[in-house]
Amino acid sequence: TTDISFSSWNAGTYDIKFNTLTYDAEPFIIAYIINDQSLTKIDDNHYYTDLTLTQGQEVVVDGIDDFDDWWIDPSFFNVDDSKKITFRPIGGKYRITADFRYGYLNVEPLDSSGNPASLNSDGTGTVWFKGEGIGKPSVSVNELGWDEHYALALAPMGNKKFEGIFEAGKIIKTDDINFKFFSVKDGWGG
Repeated sequence: TTDISFSSWNAGTYDIKFNTLTYDAEPFIIAYIINDQSLTKIDDNHYYTDLTLTQGQEVVVDGIDDFDDWWIDPSFFNVDDSKKITFRPIGGKYRITADFRYGYLNVEPLDSSGNPASLNSDGTGTVWFKGEGIGKPSVSVNELGWDEHYALALAPMGNKKFEGIFEAGKIIKTDDINFKFFSVKDGWGG
């Protein structure tokens, strides 16, 4: 009654097998995994998982064939010479979405209920940004815009500090910038 999502670890041509008696089929990707946690499919281009991470923790991504070619967001991750990825922000709960269309991991801080974090009066939570002339993994392919339900997060670094690393000419335009910071992801608050 639903589509069968045949898939393979490697791009290219491969055989599809389907048994009409037992409904066994192959190939299927076992899973995309971050730190031993399987990602859940949102659509054909987006998979996510919610993780509790600590500052400096290694982040291990498995199952993404061309992951070495993906853009790694310097606001949220450090990458050393051996390609080891470590988490930069303070510890907490985060949603990591693998964006296969643009080849990067989008990170969103979450509150204790698993919803996108807001900036709290005590300086905890996070700050979000929306607008024109800015986008990840690059503004030329994924400009953010003014959708009230779509925002990108700054990395919470602790002590009421939030950080975003924006490379001029790549993440942020050098000649036409129009964006604002908000205390919430959805809507125009704060």
